[in-house]
Amino acid sequence: MRHRIFGRKLGRDINSRKALIANLAASLVLNERIQTTEAKAKTVKPVVDKLITQAKKQSLSARRRLASDIGENAAKKAFDVLASRYLERQGGYVRSFRLGKRLSDSSEMMMLELVDAQIGQIVQPVKVVKKKTTPKVSKPEIKSVKKTTVKKTSSKVKAKKVTVTTKKKSTRTKSKKTK
Repeated sequence: MRHRIFGRKLGRDINSRKALIANLAASLVLNERIQTTEAKAKTVKPVVDKLITQAKKQSLSARRRLASDIGENAAKKAFDVLASRYLERQGGYVRSFRLGKRLSDSSEMMMLELVDAQIGQIVQPVKVVKKKTTPKVSKPEIKSVKKTTVKKTSSKVKAKKVTVTTKKKSTRTKSKKTK
């Protein structure tokens, strides 16, 4: 019996469960609306409420704690956007409602969304740090090959004319002589 044991196992071991909860919380903070199963929704809802309460403190230790829990981008949005939005609210930042059963396995689905969410409107975008990439160099493409034969008195020499084009639409011709 599970007397006095708090929380749901969600069919996972402890590390997978912590990662799942952190990823769902980060997705809810970034997208402001997610669709998930009932058990996962009931598990994530109080976690996100506590994260937003931490973000309202506006301290360096709270920022670092959120960044370690849900990632840099979600923590930045929680501090910059959500903390100012819910400054006067004393809790209850997440709304949940049922969507019905999923067709594939008949599990009960729920929608979680932040209260006063601005889903259809443009919110200040969170900058994502991207790695620098080197530009690709275009290789010349062979457009067409023309064969011509030239006869000389002492020996036969075949010449090939090859037209080479690049993506810049510049053309050049080369002539090769083969025996």
